[in-house]
Amino acid sequence: MLWGSRAAYAAAVALSASTLLSASAFSQDEAGQRVELDEISIFATLNPIATFDYPGQVDVVDRDQIQTEQASTVAETLKNVPGVFVNGGARMSGQTPNIRGFDGEDVLILVDGVPQTFQSGHDGRLFVDPDLLKRVEVVKGPNSSLYGSGALGGVIAMTTIDASDLLEAGETAGARVKVGFQTADGQPILTTTGFARTEDGKFETIGSFTYRRMGSIELGNGDDLSNKDNIKSALAKGTAQVTPDLKATATWVHFGDDGVTPANPQDNGEVSSSNLLVKRGILSDTLSGKLSYAPEGSQWFNGNFLAYWAQNKVTENYYNSTRYQSRDVETIGVKADNRSWFELNDWQTKVTFTYGVDYHRDKQAGADSLPVGWQYGNNISSIPSAEADYTGTFVQAEIKMLRPASLPGELTLTPSARFDSFSMEASGEEDFSDEAFSPKIAAAYKPVPWFLLFGNYGSAFRAPDYNELYAMGNHFCMGPVCNTFIPNPDLKPQTAETGEVGAGFEFTDVVAKGDAVKLKGSYWHMDAHDYINQEIVGAGVGGASDMGCFTGRGGCYTRFFNTDHAILSGAEIALAYDSARFFGSASWATMTGRDADTDAYVGALQPDKVILTAGVKLPEYWTRLGTRFTFADKFTRADAATAYRDAYNLVDLFAVIEPTEGPLKGLRVDLGIDNVTDKAYQLIAADVYEKGINFKGAVSWTVKW
Repeated sequence: MLWGSRAAYAAAVALSASTLLSASAFSQDEAGQRVELDEISIFATLNPIATFDYPGQVDVVDRDQIQTEQASTVAETLKNVPGVFVNGGARMSGQTPNIRGFDGEDVLILVDGVPQTFQSGHDGRLFVDPDLLKRVEVVKGPNSSLYGSGALGGVIAMTTIDASDLLEAGETAGARVKVGFQTADGQPILTTTGFARTEDGKFETIGSFTYRRMGSIELGNGDDLSNKDNIKSALAKGTAQVTPDLKATATWVHFGDDGVTPANPQDNGEVSSSNLLVKRGILSDTLSGKLSYAPEGSQWFNGNFLAYWAQNKVTENYYNSTRYQSRDVETIGVKADNRSWFELNDWQTKVTFTYGVDYHRDKQAGADSLPVGWQYGNNISSIPSAEADYTGTFVQAEIKMLRPASLPGELTLTPSARFDSFSMEASGEEDFSDEAFSPKIAAAYKPVPWFLLFGNYGSAFRAPDYNELYAMGNHFCMGPVCNTFIPNPDLKPQTAETGEVGAGFEFTDVVAKGDAVKLKGSYWHMDAHDYINQEIVGAGVGGASDMGCFTGRGGCYTRFFNTDHAILSGAEIALAYDSARFFGSASWATMTGRDADTDAYVGALQPDKVILTAGVKLPEYWTRLGTRFTFADKFTRADAATAYRDAYNLVDLFAVIEPTEGPLKGLRVDLGIDNVTDKAYQLIAADVYEKGINFKGAVSWTVKW
């Protein structure tokens, strides 16, 4: 194993094993004041809970971290989260998230609580601009007991900014302008934001617009990856405190891209006879209305009602051709949840019930004016037009006991369960319907405030989607011979039973007065059944005997099928330190997956990776300086040696200048250099290289009154 050197590997693992990172929270407190590392999770249990206390693994990337990273895509906000990767290559238009070896339909994406259900073989899923976000929360591991289908790998929940996030006490309005530039893709950035609230705080509004232009991408191997994106994003949000108990929020999130890329923007594919140049349009709109009802002092009501509509559409107009292709996914849905609690004083126990129902419908419209193989008589689009309905109801109890069975400390038990029904249909195809029950139990025990033991075990599922059930048309053609998609209406839902155990420590006043240290790690094991896989038959993928497309002997098709039994497992450790003068963090993650019958590798696996961050705060100069080291092991968890990838080491630098007083208050300057050594490295597949050295900077100015 080479991580640059064995010494570097040993040092990195030793530091991480002493219990490692999550992303560090950068305090802007003056020297001597206490800092706070622990973030609050909203989506892990649907109740506010400290990330340290959650009986599993959850990471929160806050707005300051997003700004410090100068993230130009959601993928870049996730790159330092242990156990999370982004597939698809360097182009934004092909990026899809991966949590613990699961990607695609197995990762649930939410924007302000609204599911983003767009799925496509070669298109991305992350259609939100990071400048519009307050936070990105990653709940790792199966969570079907709260969210239903699609949360086998985990949940990525993005929350947009509010006016109150930018206004301090006594302020009622403000404006912010940001400009920036990044060299790896020649990217200029412009963001303008206006926000206001009434003096009594009952009404507030915010509007924001961001423009980015991305050009060809300079890769670490010296190549330029052809690319063009013109991205316009917007946010409009209003909140009204209708009564002391009732709050209403309306939100619109928009993302639009007019780009030019190869038809398959993923990997490092360039324009060729099999990957033609297209004008790619991405349109994403999410509209939602939310009512929150929380009477002060009530034990029975603390609820939300969310209604939403979302549209995600990708179009491709082929250059030098009349071909036009589109995939348009429209989602409508509602969700209602409530919290009720009571206390058992004799038992020193508090019980909080969270329960709710939700429904959403996905409708996909596919179009292809010249389907693959049209010149050989095929007129069937490979994008099915179909509909899917999902209905679920769930209940969760958080049972918090002081001195359980006379033991010291606090024990929290969290059982939960959900029942789902779902159905799909497509014109001319067999209808599909099924049901699923997803129970889960979790426990967290703190014998003392600074030590945590936790574990969880539960069942989860992912329904097959209409692109898998109703796959049709041709996948690709080699001359007049075409590899054809075969529908499989007998696909079963993918299910899994997962167990996780871990421990954590958190201390204050360790090295200096007011500092904080947090450490949390876990091991997880998953038994997956009816794992949904894709197989391509006849094109040589299976070796010399798999040549039916060329020889006419044997099959020549692509289909989705269920693998009987797969086992995936992994571990994560995270350490963070923060003080008024210094900050630092370290993380390590590993994962593997095998077919229990054939021992073949399964899952979207990644190499072991260690990330180390260290920095200093200079409050007297309103400045923070930091560096980050990434060590990734050689990747060999693949059946074919051609899929192996070399180890790599990366170095990033960053700096923040943010005056807190005087005439420069409101100014923020972010500077950074990613991949300082211009390393050629492969993140997702052999010969798929990532960005080379990237100089980046941004200046923002905020005025408030």
